[in-house]
Amino acid sequence: MADQTVGQHQIHDFTLQSDTQHANPFQTRLSATFTHNSGATIDHLPGFYDGKITWKIRFSPTLEGTWTGKTTSDDPALDGLDLDPILCTPNPNPHIKGILQIDPENSRRFAWSNNDPCLPLGFEIDWLFSYHQADPGRCYKHVDLIAERGFNYIVTNLYAHTGFATRENNDTRPVDPEYIFGPPEHYLFEGTNDNPDHSRLNITFLQDFDRLMAYLHQKSLIVHLMLQVQNKGVNWPARRSPEDDRFWRYIVARYQAYSNLIWDVGKESKNLLRQTGSHAYTLERMVLIRGADAYHHLVTVHDVEQRNAGIHSEPDRASDFVSDQIHLKDVGRYNREAIRRLRTLEKPYMNIEYGYELGTETLKTYTGASTAPWQDILK
Repeated sequence: MADQTVGQHQIHDFTLQSDTQHANPFQTRLSATFTHNSGATIDHLPGFYDGKITWKIRFSPTLEGTWTGKTTSDDPALDGLDLDPILCTPNPNPHIKGILQIDPENSRRFAWSNNDPCLPLGFEIDWLFSYHQADPGRCYKHVDLIAERGFNYIVTNLYAHTGFATRENNDTRPVDPEYIFGPPEHYLFEGTNDNPDHSRLNITFLQDFDRLMAYLHQKSLIVHLMLQVQNKGVNWPARRSPEDDRFWRYIVARYQAYSNLIWDVGKESKNLLRQTGSHAYTLERMVLIRGADAYHHLVTVHDVEQRNAGIHSEPDRASDFVSDQIHLKDVGRYNREAIRRLRTLEKPYMNIEYGYELGTETLKTYTGASTAPWQDILK
């Protein structure tokens, strides 16, 4: 068979099918190892279940030339398959420059895998996945506007359920219902948030998120993806349960081929510290992500400890770069903490959450000392 042509760092899905009866197809193990004609390999790239009798292996060639792949699976119908060869051609999108990494010449800066420097200019859109579910056409228009205004970095949640309907730390002040968004149309797992089936993920949700990720990739916007958020009403699987581990591995398997991706254990991970009493779970999730990611994307943890005044926590030290949350009203503290961290930790330091946008006309967030209409922020 003639080689299929795929541009460097573009996405190609190998679609595989199996009629094998599975009690739970999400438990099926599937991966592929890809070999370049130079001998370079991408080892153990995990596949994922995509509904009915379909599994996929999402592949992105990192080098020009010919790639061949072979599968490994505990399903005999998916095991030992020789995948169609891929001819990787020059990248048709000059703005896609590979995988974001730490600059090998300066450990406090970022660079693309083609060695071009990268200076992140971020925009936080925690509700982006929900906006895409509700109105993808308008969502894409706003993504276009963000890119046109010079932003190259988007911070977003994989999923949140109630937005800002519930305040943190038992705060009983009333919430203006105009600034509550959610629940989204599609839940991340099968069932509902009130009555979930954590053993199975919602393929409809994930296929919709695929379309959003593909659009962000083609716009060459870095996606800082927060895999969990603990204070937005989500009914997550029990920590360290088989369902929990399966969720983390599945999401890493499904999205790691996108070169514009950064993994974040979770938005405001200080909540994990408060709930569990230690950083052990956070550190375990980092190990799990890295072990499942054949493309070796950067891994970070947002806001690990509240007001840690420049002290490096265990997750900070384990992260590829530090992701902080210091609001505009705390600018003096931000300057002090940034200086301390830059002096004592040889990795990038980013304050990725410091002001809030009000959202859009149909999906708003909340007001506060650090908020402004999204249109004003983009001016």
